[in-house]
Amino acid sequence: LYAGSENVLSIILKKQHLILIAALAVAILSTWGITNLKVNSLLYEEMAAGDEYSASLRFFDKQFSGIRSVNVLLEVEDGEKSFFQAKQLRKLDSLESFLLENYGVKSHYGLTTQLKRMNRAFHGGRPGHFKLPESSEALAAITGFVRAEAEAIGLSEVVQEKGRRLLVRAQLS
Repeated sequence: LYAGSENVLSIILKKQHLILIAALAVAILSTWGITNLKVNSLLYEEMAAGDEYSASLRFFDKQFSGIRSVNVLLEVEDGEKSFFQAKQLRKLDSLESFLLENYGVKSHYGLTTQLKRMNRAFHGGRPGHFKLPESSEALAAITGFVRAEAEAIGLSEVVQEKGRRLLVRAQLS
């Protein structure tokens, strides 16, 4: 043992009750503090309308799709191979539609967004083709292309572990 550790040990053994009371006091105060902790991340909404800070945040909301984001990290179940499978892509598309229609999302980016962009590009840029292809063959062809070019088209941030993990990024309105 170290020279000073015997002194510390003897003090602890002699003052057990005092140490227990101090520990309980710290635990009670910590619990009280945690239960009374309040976080208001939308403080700017309560500020005066003419405030410079509020004006700059409203500018970002209007011009840059907001400052509040939602990130959804998904992982495939054990039996599934990856999110590049047609069944998984259809589920992802449903999730993104839900975020747009029901959750107040203004814009989003994920794997299906890129697949829809590619489908539109393969159809001459016509807006009506910003959707997942209906046929499994067409979806597999676009998926194969996107998979091969994932790094070049910037999908490495949202598709990880060879498609087993996926991130969907969205901006709230």
